[in-house]
Amino acid sequence: MIPISIGWSGFCWRWRSRRLGKSPNLLGDPAPGVSFDPAFGDFALGFTLGFQVTEFADQYGVRNALRKRVLQRFRAEGIRIPFPTRTIYIEGHKNEGDKGRNKPELGSFVRSLT
Repeated sequence: MIPISIGWSGFCWRWRSRRLGKSPNLLGDPAPGVSFDPAFGDFALGFTLGFQVTEFADQYGVRNALRKRVLQRFRAEGIRIPFPTRTIYIEGHKNEGDKGRNKPELGSFVRSLT
């Protein structure tokens, strides 16, 4: 199984596992399948690409080949792979009209986190 994430804004059902092509040691029956699982994430929609291989040890090479194909297809179709983002709120920070007054120095704040 291969977990796959697609950005919320670029979500589409265009890609299908059957269009990923054939691979040595990848079984065609049962055919690879895509499930909408784990589904709704913080910053992405999650899918799982399931597949069967001829031998247990073959899974690593097949998984590598399938990941490359998924990435190529996503790039070709303009489907974006998201990355997590976080917003940090600093107490006492004013957004409007403070003109730099009462703002904590960002550099010292970042250094305090390490």
